[in-house]
Amino acid sequence: MGIRITGVQNLQSRISNVSERASRGAREGMEAAAEAIKDLAKQYAPVDEGSLEESIKVAKAEDSNFRNRIAYTVYVDENEPSPRGGVVGNYAVWIHEGNYNLGKKSQEKAMETGMYVGRKFLEYAVDNLHDELKATIEAKLKQGIGH
Repeated sequence: MGIRITGVQNLQSRISNVSERASRGAREGMEAAAEAIKDLAKQYAPVDEGSLEESIKVAKAEDSNFRNRIAYTVYVDENEPSPRGGVVGNYAVWIHEGNYNLGKKSQEKAMETGMYVGRKFLEYAVDNLHDELKATIEAKLKQGIGH
């Protein structure tokens, strides 16, 4: 008397589908997190002519060696044109890392928004959104696998 197992292909298909949905959920969560960090960093960024805020962007990189492996990076585009001529470049690094007193426009921005404005604007955005972003990514994963 033998045992016959059927439905293995169906099980494999369901496992593959759950895996794909979980990957999609993770990607959607990470993309939403990167966009949220970008938006908050723009709010925290000191303002002069506005080019620094516009230079904060999100990049999506796909790994050619692994299907569906994607990374999102929030960064300052140092080649963003500056209204004063040239590019944001070293100014962006100095504004993020340097020690300085906020200018009048940055002080006004902080007063109007009631939010932090100043150095380390990218780091503060990540720090202040960490728990919320973790929850968003976890929710997208659970949604993807059907929980």
